Amino acid sequence: MTVHPRRTHSAASTLRWMTISLVLLLTTELLLLLIYRRINLDEGWYLNAAKLVYEGKVLYQDFAYTQTPVLPYVYGLFQQLFGIGLYQGRILTVLLALGAFLLSAATARRLAGPRAGVIALALLATSFFAATQYTYTATYALTAYFLAAAFYVALLDWRPDLRNALATLFLCLAVGTRLSTV
Repeated sequence: MTVHPRRTHSAASTLRWMTISLVLLLTTELLLLLIYRRINLDEGWYLNAAKLVYEGKVLYQDFAYTQTPVLPYVYGLFQQLFGIGLYQGRILTVLLALGAFLLSAATARRLAGPRAGVIALALLATSFFAATQYTYTATYALTAYFLAAAFYVALLDWRPDLRNALATLFLCLAVGTRLSTV
């Protein structure tokens, strides 16, 4: 069976356009939810914890915090750069969600080919649950980002010791964001 160059080019072009369209759809969906979704009561809790650690307060000692310690430091750093507020927290959350989704699609592509990457993006773009969980400040998007990064790095063609160390670091950061990741 021979593969015609025109068909191969056409299939690659179609997958490229589908990928671009899905990324645009996903971005639009997440941005609309960022702006219009109702406030989740946890958002203030996480954003305040992030603010407090950068004011010199110590987690668990100076104030109560019910999660593992990574999130306040990540979100607090973002607050230092862009200010403190609900939308700053949500913007970082959406960026982390997009990163997690794109890393997941790249991992699927690496494991099973270009179509698998597009299918992964399509599933994520049409998952209302994922979109709503990853648009308000909470542990979900940051945990998902670290998990997706760990799986992506674990499949890279790097020296095994470097690859495994970095993948393990990302897994530890995921657990350090949300203990139930274990």
